[in-house]
Amino acid sequence: MTLSEASFDAWIKLYHPSADSPYSQTSYYGKGAITAFILDTEIRVGSHNKFSLQSVLQSLWNNWLTQKESYRGITGKTLVDEISTLTGLDLRRVIELLTKNTHSENFRQLFDRALALCGAVFVSKKDTPAALRLAGLRTQTTENAKVLVRFSYPQSPALASGLYNGDELLAIDDLRVSTNNLNRLIERAQARSVRVAFFRNDRLKNTILSIPSQGETWGERTLEITNNEAPAMNVLKGR
Repeated sequence: MTLSEASFDAWIKLYHPSADSPYSQTSYYGKGAITAFILDTEIRVGSHNKFSLQSVLQSLWNNWLTQKESYRGITGKTLVDEISTLTGLDLRRVIELLTKNTHSENFRQLFDRALALCGAVFVSKKDTPAALRLAGLRTQTTENAKVLVRFSYPQSPALASGLYNGDELLAIDDLRVSTNNLNRLIERAQARSVRVAFFRNDRLKNTILSIPSQGETWGERTLEITNNEAPAMNVLKGR
């Protein structure tokens, strides 16, 4: 879902989530915040820190103050034009990719570029559970000790294996799954495939879960500063 679609459909979809929501919908809060960060970084670097997204918003506000009676609000084109008029930068293509494009890789590339311009990268937290770090599997333990799948991250081994929200994990390679041993069983499965037995709506099912030799970036990540002299380092410093 694009950012513009998420905004448009907020009241009919995002506030009435289903089990499929994490895979088919986007939070305009989270994606909007990242979009603002990317635009701010692009403006700061492109203008050699003379302007920022805050400068653009202040200018739009001043426009409203001087044109109250005739002001009709802003559109995507208004934002593009305001940035161009104020800073001389043409961010039409960037804004289009951020708000109207469904390819997550384009969004990720722009996000990674903004982080790099700030001298930072995202790295996995060292204490991230193995099930999440290696398999992209987020789980929940019920009061009666059942281990349920809460979320399988897109492009993760867990989702590729067909594990889905609500599935009850029973066994991995014929060993019973519990809260205490799940991460250990996943750790032992690195660089190989294991059999997973689970219940879905009281039906017993089996699948193959292939764990990579090295963990990817699923789950919680933390920001790590790699270059204190980066062009937009002041963004992270709050200036």
